Amino acid sequence: MQRLEYYKDMEQISHYVLIEKLGGGSAGIVYKAQDRRQGRIVALKVLRKNQHAKALEQFQREISYTSKLHNRAIVRFDSVETLADGQTLLVMPFIEGKTLDKLLIPLPLQEVFTIMEQTAFALSYAHKQFVIHCDIKPANLMLSGGSIYILDFGLARLFGEDGDGEQVGTLEYMSPEAARGQKLNVSSDLWSLGVVAYELLTGRSPFQASTSMATLKNIAEATFLLPSQIRLGLSQEVDILFEKLLSKNIQARYSGADELLDDITALREGQALTRLDIAKEKQTLKETKTLHKLPEKPEALLGREDELALIALYLQDDDCRLLTLHGMGGIGKTHLSLWSAHQQKEHSGFEGVYWVGLKSVQDSGVIAAIANVLEVEGSVTLEYLARHISQRKQLLILDNIEHLTSITFVLNYLLEVCPRLTLLVTSRRRLALESEWVVPLYGLSIPGSLPAKTEMRSCAALKLFEERAKRHQKDFHLGETFEHVYSICSYLKGHPLGILLAATWLDRMSIQEIKSQMVVVSETTEGSGGLYDGLRQVFKQSFDLLDKKQQTLLIGLGVFEGDVDLEAAKAILDTDETALLSLLDRALLELSLDGRYTQHPLIHRFCKEKLRDEDIKTRYQTYFSKRLGDLEKDIKGSGQSNALAKIERDFAHFRTLLSYSKTQDLDVRLAEPLRVFLTHKGRLNEGLDLFSEVKGDYAQTCLAWFALMLGTLEKSEEFLQAGLQSKDKATRLLALNVKAGSLARQNQHQEAKDLSLHILELARTEENLAMVAACMANLAMLEELLGHVDLAIDYYQKVLGLSETLKHHAQTITVLNNLADLHLNHQRIDLAKDLLERALLLCEKTKLMRMKPLLQTNFGLCLFASGDYTYAEMAYLEARELSKERGDTIEMVSADIYLAQVKGIQGKIQEAKEMLVQSIRIMDSLSYAPGVLSAIVRLAEILSRENHNQAKVLASVVIEHPHSEMADRRLAEKLAKGVLPTRSLDQVIALIVANQSWSER
Repeated sequence: MQRLEYYKDMEQISHYVLIEKLGGGSAGIVYKAQDRRQGRIVALKVLRKNQHAKALEQFQREISYTSKLHNRAIVRFDSVETLADGQTLLVMPFIEGKTLDKLLIPLPLQEVFTIMEQTAFALSYAHKQFVIHCDIKPANLMLSGGSIYILDFGLARLFGEDGDGEQVGTLEYMSPEAARGQKLNVSSDLWSLGVVAYELLTGRSPFQASTSMATLKNIAEATFLLPSQIRLGLSQEVDILFEKLLSKNIQARYSGADELLDDITALREGQALTRLDIAKEKQTLKETKTLHKLPEKPEALLGREDELALIALYLQDDDCRLLTLHGMGGIGKTHLSLWSAHQQKEHSGFEGVYWVGLKSVQDSGVIAAIANVLEVEGSVTLEYLARHISQRKQLLILDNIEHLTSITFVLNYLLEVCPRLTLLVTSRRRLALESEWVVPLYGLSIPGSLPAKTEMRSCAALKLFEERAKRHQKDFHLGETFEHVYSICSYLKGHPLGILLAATWLDRMSIQEIKSQMVVVSETTEGSGGLYDGLRQVFKQSFDLLDKKQQTLLIGLGVFEGDVDLEAAKAILDTDETALLSLLDRALLELSLDGRYTQHPLIHRFCKEKLRDEDIKTRYQTYFSKRLGDLEKDIKGSGQSNALAKIERDFAHFRTLLSYSKTQDLDVRLAEPLRVFLTHKGRLNEGLDLFSEVKGDYAQTCLAWFALMLGTLEKSEEFLQAGLQSKDKATRLLALNVKAGSLARQNQHQEAKDLSLHILELARTEENLAMVAACMANLAMLEELLGHVDLAIDYYQKVLGLSETLKHHAQTITVLNNLADLHLNHQRIDLAKDLLERALLLCEKTKLMRMKPLLQTNFGLCLFASGDYTYAEMAYLEARELSKERGDTIEMVSADIYLAQVKGIQGKIQEAKEMLVQSIRIMDSLSYAPGVLSAIVRLAEILSRENHNQAKVLASVVIEHPHSEMADRRLAEKLAKGVLPTRSLDQVIALIVANQSWSER
């Protein structure tokens, strides 16, 4: 093994850079590796030399058998490579995920069905190619991004192949015929899948015993416990499914994977299964990839079964596109929405179910919050978000929207543009929209008169009180006290939060005393609303029962405008975890999903009203000012990923800090991390809203920055004036940098260069290395545009040195890509590939994956320029998948454009043309001119080879267009050969769309 210069801690075997060890066994060691030849990440198995002969024979057999299998769910070895020293390497695609043996079992029934469906679908494909896997087991099934992949065909057999009496597979998953060394067929694979599914469902193996011989005996002879005997609530139909899968009689089992798929579909639809000897008509199952992003299902749902059923009924109605769960605070809207989300995930036809909490989100952050859950990155507009949702049948749940003034417009737009989208929202106010359906939520049902003792536990409100009361009095039960509990719940009108609060008082007083404390008095405050007043007395009663220290702590918590971690609570309120837990027990504090403390909004309002301690407010401001200021250095250095995560967690507090600057100039140390954070996250409009609320020249300059990023140059120039005239050096540096960017956007490259040189000198004088690096990166791009290639390279090299010194990995990756692009434009292919290799490795090492799709695409361009069309196609396909996973439509379509170019070279002309026309349509809909022009010039290239009379017309438009990339412009110049443009870009797009086949000469 040799070591690489630029990563001294990494080793290399042949053209593979070893990133990390994934595992190993008797046959060899498996690594995650970078293939320098293709620029992709692979799984590399290095065979142990003493295992070569046997292992090599096995893997050659695997490659031979799987060479005909081309299914996305089947992972096969790409190649076997033997090095000069005799070392053998096995190469396969790398998949980020975990095998099923790493899952915590048992799993929900519907998840088991999904795993069975996807595995059976892939096995059906393999069986139709006459290949039997022979070793289906949890360790050979990989779960990645909600999809199942089948690994390791090393023991595979062809139909009819004689086993020579040898046992094939892993003992506890072997079928009876496999255990006897007999010939195997498709039902043997399905038996093994049945054992896997049984384990996932029940948490135990159906046949495994303490010894191998006992296990073999069980497989051959023993009956197994039916799933319903182990896991209560499973139906008889589920038992029938496993009886068929695990029958000792081969003839009684499923005859093929398609038949198994039919029965799983029937079970999902609530149909009854027939017994083994009754034939059933086969149905066709279409593979559907489902994507869900939900918090965990909350604790038991009490008394809301009717509402849950009503929601499910409404959501099945195609006319119901917007459904509102409406009720007062604390009534249980969030709880019910989560239950509904999980119900729809398991039992509905939605391709995706997503839950978005908006409790602490402001209007300007709504789109970003939805985009984050949908995993859409970058500067996301409402239009872009709608295009991402597109035509997919999805359920989007938006929780706590009542405080958002712009939500009506957002909902109406999404419903209009996304015809298969359904919205479920929770709100304390109705939206009053024509399309709105409403499920009103009131308190848990309470009988009008005292129920009989025999009926008391059928009352959900009483059950909820009892369940919470047992946390405070272990021996509490309704019994003789149920009259008092009934009175309390009746007074509270079944309000879930009120019941929970009242039950927590049991550690201080008897149930009779709690009842006597419940007086029909509503203390109100000036300006409070009715929904709040209804519960305020409950909060007051809970507050009065706290000791003085607990009261002080509860009021102090009102200073926090978002979730808070233990460290901050301790520092600001001089408290400890025990004190916080005491409030948690009394339902006056909640614990968020990530372990942070939070208050119910109405309780927070109650506490905030009582907070008069200015010292606490000062400590809050001081503490979070220091926490934010401490991130200024990391946000631009090696700790960037960690700093971004910290800002995300405490963003509500940091936003509050800026609100304190309404009466004073904004501190640069506080503003800069937030500016970088919002820029990196693509939350540019939110940046405009945030900085418009505060005073100071730096705030105005930040506004100019966000306006520039959004392309609104006039607004940027307007905001910029204060910064350009500022006496503060940091403010003026940023302002000048914004001005240089504005000039470059207006194609005033020489003016932008002159100003950037001036900024560079100022940054050096101030010893601001981060700004020095940023200026030189800008100068490199400007010098390249001005045709000064050597100067551009020199600047890039200096920036690399600085960014590596500062450990600013994100900037290093960007510069490596830009420098590679420069070399590629000048046909220095090897240099470009080397730079992209470094960037890709750094992405993997630092987990900064945002640029990886672009890097992979550019690596494909290098391969294409070298004539390695097959490898180029593979690189583009990987880039496309990476972009798709990240929700980056522009980068995904860019990969499609280059794929089409490869297909054109390979003679697949019509397919290439269709891909390019579709790419032009999409890029045009995204208003991304560089992408449109890139696709046009490649369509012109194909037409030129056919001597099509419109080829030069298309190419000529690309030459002079200001948004053409340099490489695209050069290709267009070769194709047009001096022809001047006679049509506008819009006219050319219309021409292309009107003639999609391009068959005319």
